[in-house]
Amino acid sequence: MGRLLSLALLALVAMAFVAPAASTAHNCYPYSQYEALGKFAVNRYNEQNHGNLYFVA
Repeated sequence: MGRLLSLALLALVAMAFVAPAASTAHNCYPYSQYEALGKFAVNRYNEQNHGNLYFVA
């Protein structure tokens, strides 16, 4: 069980490095549109839930 858990953790760590490289290589949108979408989502959440989330660019 511990071996399986460590293998899953290793896969998560590997994906953290591999996924951004793969997504930036194939995306059609500049980062600024993702940034604007993230800010919109955070503002929308704060409006509806009276939250204190901040978008860190």
